[in-house]
Amino acid sequence: HIFKIAREHGCYEHFHKGKYFKKLIAVICPEIRSEAYHRLVSYLEELITGIGATMIVSIGRFDNNQEEALYNYHAHYQKVDGIIIIGHFSQIPYDPTVPTVRLGCSHGETLDFVASKTSTAWDETLKYLMEMVLAKRLFLLLSYL
Repeated sequence: HIFKIAREHGCYEHFHKGKYFKKLIAVICPEIRSEAYHRLVSYLEELITGIGATMIVSIGRFDNNQEEALYNYHAHYQKVDGIIIIGHFSQIPYDPTVPTVRLGCSHGETLDFVASKTSTAWDETLKYLMEMVLAKRLFLLLSYL
């Protein structure tokens, strides 16, 4: 076995990728520019660091192939302790050995699913945008008068 030979020659520790000393949680999010996603990721970061773990955020760009590649990278190469997927709408071949939680929607897979009330965040965002649009229109109307 190659690892046995590496140990015998004293180079195993130099080239072996050891486990990170803290729990590592990957968050796959479609984007973080909008207020809703930004708030959700910030809240998760507070919770994860609050338990002494480290959070990694990856951006899927609403691309199913990108999100699947990120999942596979975190699950198989990086070997994180858990993955949280936000707002993911396609099916990914999940690895049952990696604790995975999806926030948003369920496709009936055998993974943990949390039905989150994201509509509140969307409602707040929409309300803010509408107020800004109405305020700008009102300002233009008053400027015209």
